[in-house]
Amino acid sequence: MPPAVGAARGQRFAVYGLVTDPGGRVLLTLIAEGYPGAGRWHLPGGGTEHGEQPESAFLRELAEESDQLGRVTGLLDVSHLRNPAALGPEGYPIDFHSVRVLYRAVVDLPTEPTVTEAAGGSTARAAWFAPAEAPGLPLTGIAHHALGWLRPERTMN
Repeated sequence: MPPAVGAARGQRFAVYGLVTDPGGRVLLTLIAEGYPGAGRWHLPGGGTEHGEQPESAFLRELAEESDQLGRVTGLLDVSHLRNPAALGPEGYPIDFHSVRVLYRAVVDLPTEPTVTEAAGGSTARAAWFAPAEAPGLPLTGIAHHALGWLRPERTMN
C-alpha cells in the first residue's frame, strides 16, 4: 500500500513481552477506547522513551500496565509493522513504521493485575489467562503471534 499523499512519517521503537507466571498463566492487557485496537487483548509493553534501554522499558511498561514485577528470560523475536495509511494522534494521515522487540518474561510472584499508568493511558485493564483461554479472546496480531511461543515445541524458559 503506498503512503497517503502528503503523509508525515512516524517511527516507534516498541517492546512487548510474552509474560507467564509459575502456574503457566499468560498476562494480557486490554487496549482502551480511543486507541488503535480498542477492545482487543494485547501484550504488556509499549514504546520506549528516548535513550531508554529496551529491556528496562519493557519492565517499566509491565509495571505501569499491570502492577507486576517481572524478569526477562529471553528474546523471542524482532519484527516490524508498517502502515503507510495510518492516522496520527490528531487524525492526520501518517506513514507509520514500528520496530517491535518481543521478550519472554516471568512474574515469579503474581498478584491481581492493576493498571497504574496515568489516567487516559492506552491500557484499560490487565488479566491473567490460562493458555487455553487466550486463543478465544479478541487478540491483536502480535499477541496472537506471541501465544504461538507457548506451544511445547517453541517454549523457552
